[in-house]
Amino acid sequence: AAANGMEDRVRFARGRVPGVALDGTFDVIIFEDFPGLLLDTPTWQLLRELERYAAPGARFLPEGGRISCVPVESPELGERLVPRLEELREFHLEPSLLRQFLANEALRTEVAPRFHLGEPAAGPLFPLFPPPAPDRVGVRDRRILERDATVHALVAWFDLRLGAGRLVSNGPEGESQPWGQYAFPVHPSLAVPAGVPLEVTLEPDEVEDGLPGHWRWSVRAGGEARHGHGLAAQPVGPPDLEVDGGVGGVNGISDR
Repeated sequence: AAANGMEDRVRFARGRVPGVALDGTFDVIIFEDFPGLLLDTPTWQLLRELERYAAPGARFLPEGGRISCVPVESPELGERLVPRLEELREFHLEPSLLRQFLANEALRTEVAPRFHLGEPAAGPLFPLFPPPAPDRVGVRDRRILERDATVHALVAWFDLRLGAGRLVSNGPEGESQPWGQYAFPVHPSLAVPAGVPLEVTLEPDEVEDGLPGHWRWSVRAGGEARHGHGLAAQPVGPPDLEVDGGVGGVNGISDR
């Protein structure tokens, strides 16, 4: 503010919403502290709290957002997401159990468009003030590939609407942004013959009070399907990391 000669017009208030001391309401509210996939429970709650500082007719920036998603063919990315881990047997850990966790964990990365299986699918644009219900946030897509392919992951990102029809994207062909994209494992990889419909779903769970929870995803082609859920990436207790095998699942979470 001082460097731009505006120190007499700008006041800084430091604190946590909603406890920070602010006098009155405001005509413009700018928020830019988004997580990698735009909304999670703390961000949703914070956006809801910011409404109390808005004057009648206030403008919010960004105005809204949307999630985009595309299936990806990349054996290298698939191996990064769910590595073989056979070397862990030296430490008496069962690789197959650990791989179940990794198969449900998204990875922040960047994936070039040459690995995309078609054009990205965009979910609906939604306002950020008030924050949307979880069922308005996700992406559902159905496409038919022109060649045989194998899906190793879903890659997702978000676009922000700044007004006047302008979108800022953290996608692979968007402007340079700090968020990157998120890759969701499709494990085991799913073979999709040419001409067979490929159905993709990526959406957050809804928890109490309409808050968004963990992300879940599915990929289906013909009679084969793969599913993932962020909750299943979190160990519940020591039995989930059973040494020397002997456990057939991950406390049942991987089946939910």
